[in-house]
Formats: sequence, C-alpha cells, structure tokens
Amino acid sequence: MNDAPPRSPFGLLVWSLRPYKAVLIVIAVLSALMIAGNVALPLLIGRAIDRITLGLTDEALLTAGAIALLGILIALVVGSRGILAGRLSIRVEHSLRSRLYSHLHEVEPAVLDRRSTGEWVSIATLDLIPISTFVGLYLAQLASSALTLVAAAVVMFLIDPLLALLALAPVPLTILSLIRYRATARPILSSVRQRMGELTGLVDENIGGAAVIRASARESEEMRRFGEAGSRVLDEALAANRRLALFNPSVQVLPNVGSALVVVIGGLMAIQGHLSVVSFTVFYTYLVMLVPSIQSVGTIIGQAQSALACAERVADTLASPRERGREVSNVPEGPAAVDVDDVTVKAPDGRTIIEGADVHAPAGGTIAIVGATGSGKSVLMRLLNRLTHADSGNVGIAALPVEEIELHSLRRAVSPAGADEFLFAGTIAENIEFGQPEATREEVVAAARCAQAHAFIEALPEGYATRLGDRGAGLSGGQRQRVALARALLARAGVLVLDNATGSLDALTEAAAVKALEERRREQPFTRLIVGYRPALLRAADEVLVIEDGRIVERGTHAELEARSARYRELVGSE
Repeated sequence: MNDAPPRSPFGLLVWSLRPYKAVLIVIAVLSALMIAGNVALPLLIGRAIDRITLGLTDEALLTAGAIALLGILIALVVGSRGILAGRLSIRVEHSLRSRLYSHLHEVEPAVLDRRSTGEWVSIATLDLIPISTFVGLYLAQLASSALTLVAAAVVMFLIDPLLALLALAPVPLTILSLIRYRATARPILSSVRQRMGELTGLVDENIGGAAVIRASARESEEMRRFGEAGSRVLDEALAANRRLALFNPSVQVLPNVGSALVVVIGGLMAIQGHLSVVSFTVFYTYLVMLVPSIQSVGTIIGQAQSALACAERVADTLASPRERGREVSNVPEGPAAVDVDDVTVKAPDGRTIIEGADVHAPAGGTIAIVGATGSGKSVLMRLLNRLTHADSGNVGIAALPVEEIELHSLRRAVSPAGADEFLFAGTIAENIEFGQPEATREEVVAAARCAQAHAFIEALPEGYATRLGDRGAGLSGGQRQRVALARALLARAGVLVLDNATGSLDALTEAAAVKALEERRREQPFTRLIVGYRPALLRAADEVLVIEDGRIVERGTHAELEARSARYRELVGSE
C-alpha cells in the first residue's frame, strides 16, 4: 500500500482491499459457487417431492442423494470462504495498523499535538477492528446475501410473478428504513469513537501520572473525571444502540410480512388448483432463503455505519500532512555550524513565539541561551531538527538549509537532551543505545561516564541491564536526565542541543558533567547549544544570548553580561 489512501471513508475501505485482489477473486468464486448451490437446492427438493408424488422411488432416492451431496459441498465452500475471509480481515487490520504507525512517524510534529496519546492509540487499535471485520467478513457476506436475494427473486418471478411481488413488497420500506438509519447513526457512532478516544487518553494519563495523583491526594477527583468520561461514552453508546434498536425491527419484521402474504395467498392458490403443491413448496423454499438474505443485508449495512465512522477517523489521520522539505542534501560528519537568520515563528493561533532571531554557532563552538519561562528558548532549539518550522527567515546546519537536508541525516546530526527527556520501557543500556544501536558496551559506558550516570547505574542490582518502566519509571528525575544525556552523547552527532538537560542535577554533579563534556569535545569535537542558567554551563559558552518574549535582547560572554546586565544577573541568580 504505497499509494496515497483516499480521504473518503468508503474509499479507504476499498483501498484497504487493493493488495488482496487474488484473495478477493477466490472469495468471489466461492461465493458464486455457494449461491449457485443454494439456488439449485430448492429445485432439487421440488424434483424429489415430484418424484415421490409420482411414485418414482429410485429417482427420488437419487435426487435425495444429490441434495445431501450438494449440502456437503455448500458447507465445504462456506467453510473455505470463512477461513479466507477471516485471514483477509486479520491481514487488512495488520496492514492498516502498520500504515498508520508508519504515517504517525512521518507527520508534521504539530499534527500529533491535535489529539491526546490515548486518542491516537484508540485510532490505531480500536478503530481498526470494525473496519477489518467489515471488509474481511461482512463485505463477503453482504455480497453473497445480496446476490442470493437477486437470484432467489428471479427464480420466484419465473415460478409466479404475483407471489414474487408479494414477497418483495416490504423491500422498499426496508430500504427507506436503512437510509434513515444511515443518516442518523454515523454521526453518533463517530461521537462514540471520539469519546472512547478521550477515555483511553484519560486512562493513559492517569497511569502515567499515578505518582503525581497520589502525591497530590487527587484520587477521588480523578475517579470523578473518569466517571464523567465513562458516562459520556455510555450516553453516546446508548444513543447509538437506540438508533440500532429502532432500525432492527424494520429489517427483521418487514420481510416476514411478505412471507405471511405469500403463505396466505399462495396457500389459497394451491388449494384452488391455480398453483401446484410442488411449485408452491419450491417457491416457499426460495422465500425461506430470501427472508434471511434481506435481513442479513439490512443488518450488515447497519454494521457498516460503525466501520465507516471508524474509517473516517483513520482516513483523516492518513490524510494529515507529512513533514515537508526538499531533502536533497546530507550533513557531513563532524561538528557543524548552526545559523539562524532573522527567524520568526508563529503559533497556530497567530501569536508570535519567536521574532527576528539570529543565532550563529561556529562549527565546534558553544552558544548558551537564557531567558524567562515561556520566552521561546525550546522553540528556538526545535527549529534545528525541524520539530518546529520557521514562518520566515532561514535555519541552516553546516551551511545547508534544514529544509533541504534529508530528514534522517538532519536528525542524526542534531542530538537533543532535554529537561524531561523521554525514556522507554526497557533496560538502561537499551535506552542509552537508542540512537546508536550498533554501539559497543565500552562506548555505552564511556557515554554514561561523561553524563555522570555510570556510578549510579553500576550501583543498581542489575547495572545496565536494569529494566525501567514507562517513561523511565524506577529512576529519579536527575538519573533520568543523566541517562538521556548519555543517549545524546552516544549518538555522536555534530550538534549537541542541551535544553536544560542538567537542571535536575546538583551543582557538583553538573560541574563534573560540564568538565567531562569539555574533555569529550576535545576528543570528538561537536557544536553545542545550551539552554541553562548555572554559571558552570554559561562560562563554557563562547557567547550567551538573552531571549525575552521571543526576541534576543542581549549578547555577550557570561562575564560581560554579568558585569553589565541586571536582567541577566536576575535570570542566572547572581544578584
């Protein structure tokens, strides 16, 4: 599925089946055989009854054997089709999930902020089940039921047009009921999925923040929030169920009205000699086949509304924009110069976050940035690896515009470590190796030593093999920062971005980390951009920039700014 998926829900359902044309052909052939067998069965039954009536016992027994054999063949065909349809359902779900997962790694970073983690999880898991069930199982059943309905109706018209019209009289009413249900159900079903995503997000948030919730004694408040979210899901689900409950009777009852008319009128015609008993029996056998087919078509189309509601969310996700860029160059190895020229960044609501920023770090140099909370420091750092895009101005790495750098090369060249850097569930070694999985154990240990993490890791019962919970559960804030810093160092990037990466460390540990970084930089040069406030970091910078409300308002070395700027002294706490 390398082609772009359609934006329409129904188009997505069709698109999801395109890689499985051969399987669909086999299912279609099996369905045709099943329909042919089902259509032939009443004719054989009629022939058997006719031969019994005429006293032709041998021919009646032969026909009965044919009926039994045909029944076995139909069962085998239905079983084979069921196996193939089930496998198709599983494969479609797997393919869509893989496509979704791949796409979410490629979308613009801002897209991921539109929904909570729980909602994305819901789309990539729960929403795929109705889609795969419909296209893999219900779609084949729908086609078979519809074709069986048509074939049975044709034979019934050939036997007796009047009775056929009576049998099919309720069908238009069933279609009207279906149209009405379709118009009202899908918005409600979409809302159910939305509410389920919100509930999943709340559960994810509560599990991830369990320690904070307990520390703040907020258990009862969170239970109230969960109860309210659950009630919203319940209300929407009950509303959807009411629509389905009103629709189902029309699908189930109306076809039986036609059956009743056929039994009464057809019975009278048989009694009066206008229709033979054999013909009436065959006709009624087709009617018995027709009614479940009408009911099945109505029920499956009703189920399709849930699949279309889910497909709408999945199609919307797959249509979200990928990260843009011409991507024609690669960053050369080694320390890279960083150039931010007259850059402005705006928020989605139009607010200016960064205005006219200029940052220039020579290859192998160190630039530090300080500013009050919310002044735009982190946004400025995110421009370097295209996690944020400039609305105007230019951002370059190694004299190459970041938009023209191949994305993988850019992000290998810019290695970030932040104040609350994400750690994955797994061992400490696996987290450090994350950006450089081919690294040797000696390289992992060297990076951990530089980040001042080796000592506490070795003190753990299982050392580097110690398993962490989600988001690094099991380590303190300072320990998580040091593991994240070791991961950034092991990546051997040309540009190291430290966004308050040592903020949770004590002054002595931070000073040791700064010293180790200087020694490592002499052995393996790299450019540093630092967001921090402690003198140990700021003294190591070639230039310190002061940012205020998105604008760089002062520049100079740590000593120069400390001597002349009251604002700077206040920010770094030296007054």
